[in-house]
Amino acid sequence: MPAKWKDCFKGIFEDSGFSPEKLFLFDQSKLRCSVMGKIGNVQCFLKIVKLSDARVQRYKKEYQVEKLFCSNAKNGNDIARVQILNDGENLEYYWLIRKFYPGNSLSSYSNQKKPLFGYDLITRRYSKKVDILKPIINNIRVFKKIQKGGPLERELPMYVLEMDDKLISGIEKGINLSLEKQLNFIITIKHDYLDGVNTCASMGDLTPANIIITKSNEVLLSDFEWFSFDNYMMDTAHLWLFLWRYPRWQKELFSAMVASNKAEDFFRVSLIRIILGWYKAPFTGDNPIHSSASRKKYFTNHIWTKYLEAAGDSFEALMKVKK
Repeated sequence: MPAKWKDCFKGIFEDSGFSPEKLFLFDQSKLRCSVMGKIGNVQCFLKIVKLSDARVQRYKKEYQVEKLFCSNAKNGNDIARVQILNDGENLEYYWLIRKFYPGNSLSSYSNQKKPLFGYDLITRRYSKKVDILKPIINNIRVFKKIQKGGPLERELPMYVLEMDDKLISGIEKGINLSLEKQLNFIITIKHDYLDGVNTCASMGDLTPANIIITKSNEVLLSDFEWFSFDNYMMDTAHLWLFLWRYPRWQKELFSAMVASNKAEDFFRVSLIRIILGWYKAPFTGDNPIHSSASRKKYFTNHIWTKYLEAAGDSFEALMKVKK
């Protein structure tokens, strides 16, 4: 552990009662780091970022979400999650402390070389353990019981429901598909989709990478940076999309969570939102890093594009899409 690093954040360690043990990341140019350590006898993970870093607001939201979950747990609505123990800030930095759980994520975390960052690749040791879905499904169901209110109710979702004409045109041109049916379907169902009775707590980014399997086989959700109150089908649709390689997992998730014609409609709208959200960067130049020719070709020929096309036609068409 570089002495310079320890000196740089010595005050934060003292203020938070944190004893550093193992350095995971130290970006000297941006002055941010991630480190394993302890508070008392509790193993935990500390993230430190400059106050000017864009991630600060997302990390602060995570701590707000933790407090929301804690207040709801008193009513028996407890989310099995990686807990946030504390946060803090000084004139330069913000820090967030998560409890550490020995184990592994359901998929590798953020492989930037892969178009979907590897979030769609379940770790081999878990690929046949479909029962892992049961506690995940239970969590999604508990989300529906989380009480609304406070500043989190005003948080915008990760995936917008409407995109401007320029973005739509870029995606249509990139994948050679008219999105008229998809957009018209969203318009017809939008009011009902966003009605308060059909919205609930949503993780917003439910992928295998954000699912932790502990050494004691506990299944926990992690990373609530994109939490919002959204349609109740969003988390189901999000995870279902990232399980595209695993039809058995998709079937299990779908049969447990999509149980009405209304849910089928909401599922379709949610899929359209998520896929368009992911296609925004490669096909509109919104993010040059993710706009490579190989990434464009990957998505053009990907099953997600088939899902997107079928979702504009009917629920039956969507269910017929195969790899």
